[in-house]
Amino acid sequence: MAVGYEATDEVYFAIEMIKEEDRHFNANAVIHYAFSKSFFAGLGILSSTASPYGWAGWAWKDLRIDITVSHHPQLGFTPGIKLLFGCGQNRKEDDSHGH
Repeated sequence: MAVGYEATDEVYFAIEMIKEEDRHFNANAVIHYAFSKSFFAGLGILSSTASPYGWAGWAWKDLRIDITVSHHPQLGFTPGIKLLFGCGQNRKEDDSHGH
């Protein structure tokens, strides 16, 4: 289950509650900031491992590129890149899974 709140056109908060069979409850909290229609960034944290993550991205027409970084207690820092095609202008829709 997830819920989000768009405080302004630039700022969006979301929390996702996750419960899987034979696993503890987990929450994923994120804040998304849009610098403009094309540039955005965000921060999040997973409660199960207290693992923070962040992303920054650029969107143009149906193309979106995100640069991501996360930190896991055992694995350390993990950089990444995400390429999305056909995503339109709805950048917030996929941000809770940007880690």
